[in-house]
Amino acid sequence: MVALASGVLSQQVAKRVDSPHSSRAVAAALATAAVGMALAVWASAVLTIPAALVAAAVLGAAYGLLLVSGLQEVQRIAGPDRLAGLTAVYYSLAYLGFFVPAALAALTGWFGYPTMFAVGTGLALLCVLAVTLSWRRHLPAR
Repeated sequence: MVALASGVLSQQVAKRVDSPHSSRAVAAALATAAVGMALAVWASAVLTIPAALVAAAVLGAAYGLLLVSGLQEVQRIAGPDRLAGLTAVYYSLAYLGFFVPAALAALTGWFGYPTMFAVGTGLALLCVLAVTLSWRRHLPAR
C-alpha cells in the first residue's frame, strides 16, 4: 500500500518535471529507482519494518515517475500514426515488471535478496548513465 500510494503521488510530480524540451524526468525517475534499489538492499539485509517501508515508498515513487516519464518519452518519439501502438508496447513492457517479484523468489536458491537488489541498483545506475548520455536525441528542436 505504501509503494502504491507513493507511486500515485509521484505521478503528479513527474508531470511537472518533464517538458517537451527536456527528458530530465526519465533520468530523475531512473535515479530514484537506483536509490530505491539501494534502500531495498539495506531493507533486505536488516529485515525491519521501518526499512521496508522506506524502501517501498522510494520504489513506489520510482514506479510512478517511470510510468509517467516513460509515456511522455513515447509521445516524443512516436509520430501521430504510431502513438497508439507504441503506447501499447510501452505498457506491455512496463507491466512485465510485475513478474519481477516472482523471478526474484525463484532465484533465492542461488542468490540472496540483498545481492539481487544490488544488481538491480547497478542496472538502474547504468540506465541513468545511458539516458543522460543521449537524452537530447528525441527532443524536438527549440
